[in-house]
Amino acid sequence: MAQHSEPKMEIFQDSDFGDKVSFTVGTSYGIGFLLGLVKGIRQGIPKSLRMPKKLIMNNFFNSVGK
Repeated sequence: MAQHSEPKMEIFQDSDFGDKVSFTVGTSYGIGFLLGLVKGIRQGIPKSLRMPKKLIMNNFFNSVGK
């Protein structure tokens, strides 16, 4: 017996469109994340280390999370 199969419908006719959008958005998100992380780390390092260690760590993590 031959099996009858219906053709699959694709949302987009160009199958590369989703791949390109996915790659572009993912790459942009990754680069933005890394740049923000580097900026937060640079701002989080205190100028003077005369504060208690607990305050230094709190300042660092608050700056990285912004």
